[in-house]
Parts: sequence; C-alpha cells; structure tokens
Amino acid sequence: MKKLNLPLVIGSFILIFLLMVILFPEVFTSKSPYTIQQIKFLEVDGALDIKAAPYPPSSDHTFGSDDLGRDIRSIIVYGTKLTILMGVFTALAQFLVAIPFALFGGFGNVGAKSITTQLNVIFSAIPSLLICIILLQLDYFVNLDKNQSIIAFVVVLTIVGWPKLGVLILERVELINKQSFIKGEIAIGKKRSKIAIENVMPHLAPEVIVLFFMEIARNLSLIMQLGVFGIFIGNLKIIKSSDFGTLTFYNVSFEPEWASMLATSRSMVTIAPWTILFPAFAFFVSVLGFNLVGEGLRRLLQKKDSKAIAIMRKFMTFDYYYMLKLINPKNNMKKYVVGIIIIIVLMIGKLLTPSYDFELTDESDQAYENQVVIGSEEAKETSRQIVETMKALNIEPITDEGYQMNYPIGNASFLTEQLFVIKGKSDDIKLTPSIDFTFLTTLTDPITGYVYDATKEDMFTQKDFSDYEDKIVMMDTHYYTSGAISKFIEKIQEQVTIKGVLLITDNPLELNNCIIQDDHSFPIIKISRSVQLIINEHREDSIYINEAHEELLLDGQNIAGIYYGSDERINDEAIMIGMNYNYIDSEGVDVLKFNIELMKQMTQDYENKRSIIFVFIDGTIAEEYNGLFSIVENFPYSSEKLKVYIDLTKIQQSQFNELEFSNKQAPFTRPFSWSIGHFLEDRLDRKSIGIIEPESIYRGAEYFFTDNYSANTMFWDRGIATIHIGTVGEVEGETDYDLNDLGSIIIEVISKNNY
Repeated sequence: MKKLNLPLVIGSFILIFLLMVILFPEVFTSKSPYTIQQIKFLEVDGALDIKAAPYPPSSDHTFGSDDLGRDIRSIIVYGTKLTILMGVFTALAQFLVAIPFALFGGFGNVGAKSITTQLNVIFSAIPSLLICIILLQLDYFVNLDKNQSIIAFVVVLTIVGWPKLGVLILERVELINKQSFIKGEIAIGKKRSKIAIENVMPHLAPEVIVLFFMEIARNLSLIMQLGVFGIFIGNLKIIKSSDFGTLTFYNVSFEPEWASMLATSRSMVTIAPWTILFPAFAFFVSVLGFNLVGEGLRRLLQKKDSKAIAIMRKFMTFDYYYMLKLINPKNNMKKYVVGIIIIIVLMIGKLLTPSYDFELTDESDQAYENQVVIGSEEAKETSRQIVETMKALNIEPITDEGYQMNYPIGNASFLTEQLFVIKGKSDDIKLTPSIDFTFLTTLTDPITGYVYDATKEDMFTQKDFSDYEDKIVMMDTHYYTSGAISKFIEKIQEQVTIKGVLLITDNPLELNNCIIQDDHSFPIIKISRSVQLIINEHREDSIYINEAHEELLLDGQNIAGIYYGSDERINDEAIMIGMNYNYIDSEGVDVLKFNIELMKQMTQDYENKRSIIFVFIDGTIAEEYNGLFSIVENFPYSSEKLKVYIDLTKIQQSQFNELEFSNKQAPFTRPFSWSIGHFLEDRLDRKSIGIIEPESIYRGAEYFFTDNYSANTMFWDRGIATIHIGTVGEVEGETDYDLNDLGSIIIEVISKNNY
C-alpha cells in the first residue's frame, strides 16, 4: 500500500484555504477592515450603556476588535493578501539574487563566491532581525506610503536573507560540478552556460522548490517578529497623547496587515488577549502550511524513484513534445481530478461571495432633455421629476419647506455661440470654443482690436495704464488670484478705456464654460496657454470676438432628501451624497440616470443603519453658480451628525479609463470618513481603475484643492469630511470602465461600513 504524504496533503489544504481567503475575502467576512468604531452606544434594560473599544468576541465581532474598534476578523481576512504576498515576493527576490551568484561562484567566479560567503558570515554574526529593525526604523522608511513601504520591506528582507540561500545553493552547485556527467559535458566542449541550464539547474530545481516554500515560511516568521517590535507596512503615526510634553502614538497601519495587528496589541495582552491571539494564530497556520508543503515536496521530489530531475531537464531544454505528452489527461487523471476539484471550490467561493452588482438600465420614467442648465425651464422640470422619484422611494424632505432649496444666481446667461478669430495677413485663425477659449461675460456687439501683452508686467506695482488704451489686455492667472485680477481691472477702468481682457489659464477644465455673467462694458475671455503662444506669434494682427447668449430668468434649485436608517440608535448620523443634474449634452443624460439609479438601489436593495442624505446640486457646470455654496451656507442638518460627504458632482461621463479621486479631506481624525475613503481607494485599486489626484496644497494641517473652490467648501467652510470622485477630461478610443463599475463599488463600500 502506498504511503500517504501527510505533510503535503495538510500543507496543500492550508495553502488552498489561504488562496481562497485572498481571492474571495467577502466569503469570510461581510465587514470592512477600515471601519473604526471606538465607542458604542447600547440600550440595556431601557438604559443607555456606553462601551469603548477593544470589544471582546461576540456576534458583532467574531474575533473581537482592536483598540480602534476595527473588526479583527476583517483585518485578518483582508490582510491575508498583503501579508502572504509579502512573504512570497521576498522569497522570489531572494532566489533571483541568490541563484545567479551561486551559479557564477559554483563555476569558479571568485568574486561571486567571495561576496556570497562573506555576506553570509556577516549576516550570521549579526541577527537578521536586528539589522531589519535598525534599517526599517529609520524615518525615511517609516514615512513611506503603502507601495513604497512594500518595496522597502522586500529590499531589506532580501538583503539580509539571500546570502544564506546563496551559500546553500553554491555548495550544491559545487557538488554537482564534481559529478562525472558534468566532466563528460565539459570534455565534449559544451559551454558552461549551457551546462548550467541543461545539467546543473535540473539537478538543483527539486531542492530550490523545497527551499522556496521553506523560505516563505521563514520570511513570514521574520515579518511576525518585526510586527512585535512595531515595524510593519504603512506605519501611520497618529498622536494619541501629548501629556507632560511627551508624544505617544497610535501605532497603526493604513492597510489591513497581520504584523501591524501584533504591534498594536502588545500593550493589551492582559486586558484584551484576543487582539494578539488571533493574528498570532494566523501567522502560525500560514508558517505551518508553507513548512509542511516544503517538507512534503522534499519527500516527493527527493525519493529514490523520483523523476523530478528528468522532468526538470525536459522543461529546461524546452522539449515541447514532452510537455504536451505530460498534460495528456489519460496519463495524469489524478492531477486532472485534483485540478477540477480546486476549480469547483473556487467557483463555489465566487458564488458565495456577496453580490454588489449595479446595473444602469435604459428604462426610465423620466423624459430628460438634451440640455439642463441652471435657471432654465428644463432644469425646473428635471428638478420636479427628481422630487417625484424621491417621494416614490420614501425619501423625506429635510426642511419643512420641502425638497427644493432655491438660491439666487443674479444676472446670468447661457452661452449659445462663441467666436474668436485671429485676423492674419494671409489666413484667419479660428479658435475652438471650450478648448481654446471661453467667454466669462457677455457683450452687446462684436469687437475687433489689437492685443496688449501685460503678462511681463507686475500688475501690483503698475500705475500708468495709458498703453492699454483701446486694447484687449492679456494677463496670466498663474501669478494672480481671481480677486487680484478683479482689482486690476477696476484700476485699469479708472484710467483708460479697454476693449476686453484675455486671461491665460493652465487648467483646461476652466475653458468648458457655458454660464456667463451679464456685463456689457467689455468681454472677459479665458484662453489656453497654446492660444497665448499663437497670439504672440501674430502680434501685429487684430482679433475678432463675438458671442450669442440666452438670459436665465429663474433661480438655482438644489434638491435634498433624507432616507432614514434602520438603527434608531445611530440613524441620526448620516452619509451625504452630492450629485449633479445639470448637463449640456447626451453624455450628461446617462450621468443623471446613474445618479437616480444609485439613489434607487441604495434605498431599495440594501439595508442602511445610518441615514443617507441625497442632494442633487444645481449650477455644477459653472463654478461661480455652483449650488454647493448655498448648501454649505444654509443646509439645515447638523455638521456633527454628517459623518461624510461623498462628492459625485464631478462625474460627467458614462465611460472612463481613470477617475479623479481624493480622500485627503477625510483624515484619520474623522474615523468613519477615513474608513470609507480608504475602502473606496482599495476597491478602485482592486478593480484596476486608475486614480488621478486633484492638485492640492497643504495649508495648516489640512489639504486645499487648487483647481476649484467648490471642492473645498464643504470641508473648509462647514467642517464636514469630504471624499471626491469625478471623471477625468475627454476619453479617446475604447474605455475599460463605465458607471456600472463605479456604482457597484460605491454601494459595496457604504454597505460594508454599516456597523
């Protein structure tokens, strides 16, 4: 009877289980690893009971929680991928360095042999753990972000680990080279490189495979030890206390990762032992699994009747006929059965994974127009349709006045036509609206004039504007704020009469304008940097400008409604989602349908413990008339109860390859919004959706976006943590993603941050 290879069977079972956890984490937990809940308000026998984290194992938290209230089971499940892959990548890097050095050294290269042996002596005299602690505790490594931190860990662990591997492989290469069959190959004039590939590597491969699994286990053990010393990926130093002038920190990680769990639980061994037992057990099982597989493979590959070396040689020499023969199911039925079982298990895991599918259908009761802009009759009708939808979904108005919140927009008009022509001596150059230029103010009659270039002048110190007389003045917004430019125009008007103002901008989004201010004195036009170059090349040529517009007679109209959560203890806490309903083309119709469908699915298909406030914001096409300013100034809901504002108003396309995304205004000091923001970022990354960060500056202790002020107003003027999601520019060619992908991610993230 054939003896069962028990280590290989048990080890393989553990590794398959770990693979399942990595591929389908949703099967093993329904919660987000980022959600922080440091305080719980419970009702016990009619009395209010307040509990603080860490929470012991219970029905809410199977493995308990850490001191920040994060669910330990979720952190372990989602941390499996990062922790295990760290061990695997480090082992790969170690072998990629060790094998070449060992082969060169084994074939007589003195330099390679000397480097390998000397480094092994050094790292044997000084413990690897100590070297890793010294290097990875440096401020440079501690302050790295996730991806950079992973690279740093892999590099440092590779440096301290490869020499030992190199010496083992080097000794084995030297031993193989002493064999008679190698001498025979040398005698017939075979090149050393060919001997290494066709003769040495096949004999070396079984041991390398065994060592590879053993090395993964050793790397995981080292990562675990580093965690005990407070060294892990994505170290986030958040000040916990500054009493008596001494800073103490929450030693936590941005990302779910096992080593960080050991670091945070060191001080809680006696009061919350579950915080260290479960991550330690996860390490133990993983290390055991890789060691058992390594031992099982050693027994399998190194037994007397093993054909491993012959098989390896066929692969090294690219024997395609043998490879095809090897995968014949008639010869390897057992392997095929095992493969089919693994595939079935993975399919079952996929079926058990909770579905958060979002589907945008073409069916809609609303008859949307092709154009909906602030202050128009189309906007008023669309607003009415959104209100009717909210009523049907049991979304209640926030104010006693109803769903609609009006605000004045002043004297404004909608651009219907724009014309900008440089009158050249031979040919006219006609510029493209919304790409090359856009009007900011109206004019009554066409204007022809010459440009005066004021970009080289210091407008703050300029006193004599006589050269500007009867000219169209060109200024650069790169050096001045909009407020400063307004003051400059006032000063110029006091002295001379000009025909217009050209403002150069580097932001192409500022040229996509359709709402303009009624001002008949002279036109103000924004132009691109490329247009500035063209004008400078045609200094002696005049320009012709004209526009047509329709006056907007109605006020702006925001729409707001609240869908109350199912948990009475926390349903006064709310997530606010801001969406636009303005558009000027057919692409915008799909975006509005997406916003409506997202609201429907979030209220009908998923249970939310907290309330959700849906706000449809008017005036989002033009920064100056954005209804968000009115909401921030007059919104009738407590800022303390608004946990996070998710801004979707910059979504303007139904298909995309990249998204503009930022959670910088959802800092760690706002735990709920921080968890939402990081889970969103993680899900976008898992979906391989590219992220572009909007430009920002670090002002004080927070971030301020420089592209437009409306992106900052909720956070800076009202103090509500904000997450921004938007589409980026025009998409050329085929696209990889659509709004269905984004809808699925938003719904999943909000659903998993429900506790």
